[in-house]
Amino acid sequence: GRRGAGQGPAIGRHAGRRRHGRLPGEGGLMGRLKQLKPMVASLAPRLGRMTDDHGHSRVLEPWRKWYSLAAWSRLRLDILVRDGFECQACHHIDPTGRQLVADHIQPHRGDRDLFWSPLNIQALCKPCHDGAKQREERAFVQRGASPGRMSRPEWFRRSHVPVTLVCGPPGSGKSSWVRRMKGEADLVVCFDEISGRMFADGKPRAGRTLTPDQVADVLRVRNEKIADLMWAKAADRWPRAWIIVSEPQASARQWWSDRLGAQVVVLETPEAECLRRIELDEASGDPRGPQARRSVAEWWRQYRPRDGDRRLGGLEGGS
Repeated sequence: GRRGAGQGPAIGRHAGRRRHGRLPGEGGLMGRLKQLKPMVASLAPRLGRMTDDHGHSRVLEPWRKWYSLAAWSRLRLDILVRDGFECQACHHIDPTGRQLVADHIQPHRGDRDLFWSPLNIQALCKPCHDGAKQREERAFVQRGASPGRMSRPEWFRRSHVPVTLVCGPPGSGKSSWVRRMKGEADLVVCFDEISGRMFADGKPRAGRTLTPDQVADVLRVRNEKIADLMWAKAADRWPRAWIIVSEPQASARQWWSDRLGAQVVVLETPEAECLRRIELDEASGDPRGPQARRSVAEWWRQYRPRDGDRRLGGLEGGS
């Protein structure tokens, strides 16, 4: 009943249970080969399931095992509690958490830092997570209206780099003022600069009005740049960051101050001066003149000062 010296472990240890204390065929090569047949046969259906229903491979994508770790379960619960068991896209609340997913905002693609960072994870309900996430983002971008939640994502957190938020109406000179004030190694995040790079061969302005889908794409890139500031390592890359936005409402500027810890500068360039600069841009071939003029009037209609803002009046913004 015992194996001879030099024999390997009994194959039946993996293939089946001993019967009457012995393996069938134990002690002979033919017996072992017979035992291998059912083992190989049993592997066939398992090999057929090496990918999940979405075509993801656990072999080629070993990070998928991280989702089965207890640490991920704890992190998921922490995210749901932090977000109040509320889908951050459609705001559906599920107190049980059973219909909520801990969604990675920026795809991690196996990057451990992106996978495990709470700053990169948000609560989404399963319908939004499984197909409607991007459509939901784009649905809030309406022509001539505020771009909605993408303009101020709830997942933004405090920056590890000093941030100055520069606000003002179109034509107020925000970009010119930042160019004068920034350091050589500073990061500048500007919607116009990003849209020009994406849709106008690198020109400072896109040179034409953007479609809602294009606005969403620009905001997505802008938000990724801002998200980089939330990592501790960002302090080693940039001495300071400058974010150029419009934000006439005091509550919106307060949101940026609270969320990122940003200092706020408002260029209160008079409406007449803004319109004069827009006319010059229009004469140079910028087709956005009519829209820009409407935006200037709307900005001043909504604008309210806020305690804590650094307000620059007159022509301090530059041209």
